[in-house]
This record gives sequence, structure tokens and C-alpha cells, in this order.
Amino acid sequence: CNPPYLPPGGEYDDHWLALAVEGGPTGAEFTRRLLAGAPRHLRPGGGVWLLLSSLMGELPEGWERERFDEQNLDGEILRVERFLLSVSG
Repeated sequence: CNPPYLPPGGEYDDHWLALAVEGGPTGAEFTRRLLAGAPRHLRPGGGVWLLLSSLMGELPEGWERERFDEQNLDGEILRVERFLLSVSG
């Protein structure tokens, strides 16, 4: 899932792009709402994969940082952090 995850303030040429990437005052509000409703749609043991940004600042309450990796995606080095969030249905 690639929800809006950036805090406001970016300079975008397109209003629709801003709507697509800005996730509320800290960047995490949309993701919090998404995850709050996730248990109703997940099977037991199911999970949610999200694309997030380090620009979100501090992690929302209840999220735990698991580890940091570097991944190569078509020649671009991505710094990937994994987060744990307990979600039960």
C-alpha cells in the first residue's frame, strides 16, 4: 500500500499530486486511520505492507522499529526501515 505519507509543505506542480502524497500535519494521520480499520479487512495472521517516509518524524504510538536495510531497486539504493505494529482482528 502506498498511502499519503508526507507532511505538508512540499512544492508540487500539481494539486492532485499534493493530495496523493500529503498524509496530514505529521504525514502519519492517513496511515493511522488506515491501520485502525485494517483488522476488519484482514484474515487472522494477515498484515499490511506500507511505503512510508523518514520525513514523518517520530513514529506513531504503538509502532516499533524492527531493522534498517538497504535494497537495490532497478539501480536505485533505497534505505528501508521495517516497522512492527500489532494489529488484531
